[in-house]
Amino acid sequence: MQGEDPALGLHGVTPRMADEIFRVMELLQTTHTCKAYCYMVELYIEEMNDLLLSTADRKEAPKLEIRQEKNGIVSVKNVTIKEAKGPEDLLKHFRKGIKHRHIRSHSLNELSSRSHLIFSILLETTSNVTGKVVTGKMSLVDLAGSERLKKTKVDEIGKEEAQAINSSLLELGRVISDLSQEHPSSYINKRNSKLTLLMSDSLGGNAKTMMVVCVSPATANLGETTNSLEFATRCKKITNSAQKNEETKQAAKMKAHYNTLLENERAEVERLKAELAKLSALNGNGAA
Repeated sequence: MQGEDPALGLHGVTPRMADEIFRVMELLQTTHTCKAYCYMVELYIEEMNDLLLSTADRKEAPKLEIRQEKNGIVSVKNVTIKEAKGPEDLLKHFRKGIKHRHIRSHSLNELSSRSHLIFSILLETTSNVTGKVVTGKMSLVDLAGSERLKKTKVDEIGKEEAQAINSSLLELGRVISDLSQEHPSSYINKRNSKLTLLMSDSLGGNAKTMMVVCVSPATANLGETTNSLEFATRCKKITNSAQKNEETKQAAKMKAHYNTLLENERAEVERLKAELAKLSALNGNGAA
């Protein structure tokens, strides 16, 4: 995702994407107001971590929750969202998040990723003439590779990590297999794993999706290479139908106002539940 030495032109996907996003935004700046935001999470043993927060800050932060909007777009409640003013600003947030990702060394890889990583860029353009707002989301997903414990020779924590990685990849494979059928079902369950739920807006429907599969040329890894290529073949069969997410400026304001009211109501419900629990505890102690 990152690439190696930028001085030699060895840019990875993320720096290339950042440059292209802000190149297009610059072309539109005479007619539109453009904004870019980002967040980064990892899925580590089926738990989501906010990678734009330090480990200490994450302990105090509210729990992350996956939500799916009516238009199918996936969002993460309570995640840290940062505005990016340019490509370097976007990459600064990306590099900060990468430093907090779980990695571990084993017999096959000195810097093995122990989690799935999702870096999402939220884009918004507002027409200076009509006031129409167009929103979009671009997600870069770095999946941890499947592992065979006999080859990696990891400790107990490493085994738990590997089992979680393999389990989520298996579920992702099931969803992709269902989507790649000639006549896929109108409903495909993506809620059995947090990974497939997080990726649900990229798997079929209103999205354009590209998957890069890394394989090994070594004969010893022939089995893994064959499985990876078969997985990639199924991915190519998925049909998406991308559409523009467009609404008027007034509708966007009303939606934001509605969401604020809804969040306030939820917070009030939680407060009342806490008060009720306190009263129940006091009554119980009085009765004793």
